[in-house]
Amino acid sequence: MAQPIFTTQENRYDQEILVFLLNNQWYGLNVLKVKEIIRPMTIHMSPNQNTMVEGIIRLRDQAVPVLNTYQLLQIEEESAKYFIIIEHGDKTFALKATDVSKIERIQSKDMHIPDALSQEKDAFVSSVVTFNEEHILYLFDVEQVIHVIHPTHFEEDFIEEYQSERSRFSLVLIEDSLTMQLIISEALRDAGYEQITIFANGEEAWQYVEEQEETVDLCITDIDVPLLNGFDFTKKVRNVPLALPIISFSSLHAHVMLQKGKQVGINEHVQKPDIKQLLRTLDTYLVHQ
Repeated sequence: MAQPIFTTQENRYDQEILVFLLNNQWYGLNVLKVKEIIRPMTIHMSPNQNTMVEGIIRLRDQAVPVLNTYQLLQIEEESAKYFIIIEHGDKTFALKATDVSKIERIQSKDMHIPDALSQEKDAFVSSVVTFNEEHILYLFDVEQVIHVIHPTHFEEDFIEEYQSERSRFSLVLIEDSLTMQLIISEALRDAGYEQITIFANGEEAWQYVEEQEETVDLCITDIDVPLLNGFDFTKKVRNVPLALPIISFSSLHAHVMLQKGKQVGINEHVQKPDIKQLLRTLDTYLVHQ
């Protein structure tokens, strides 16, 4: 199912989106996060589960949590014809869907941050996409779901260990999810990395790095970002060339990142949502040098 981020001669497409239906409204997921699509299975109750988790299914040799997508988005529930199996880093879960339509290729110019008309309802929607001049779809914010179910916590001594040393370094963060921007930046600033410049796409980040190369100490980039994805951003940095450490922070599988990341010049890969490991990696390249 998953397709690579790609460029055509006619258009540059930033993402390929799996389009699915919930209560007569189209929603979307980046295909890089979709493992497979299956017919509904028996949902078993699980003790001490998060209230957002309806239960678990037995998928081959794995127990997979099922999220009630209708409940998350506060819309009327219908009979789900499909379960969409999502892989996010080392976590796997299923989303209920009324129907699954197709894969839509979209450009970043068609993506917009939704108006905060209903803060609770919009909490799990990262952006609104317009296409074909008459249709819109909402992109489902997988990062926000993961954070709510598995919130990130740090031990106080771990944060404070190198706080004063960390304040000397300037970081660039490339991340299009507003949820992850907030989670990552707050965690790193709490740990002492106070100088963080954030970009939602690789193109603006590259322009900044090109102009401010002497003041940037390290870049953290998601791979699946608009305009210039994390791989292409790294290629531009290495073609200058700049000896700038680049850390990928992505939910893509480690074996994919190790192979492709090394080819383009990424120094290290940390799998989302392990911010604690991200902090360790930053310390390795900055504090301990």
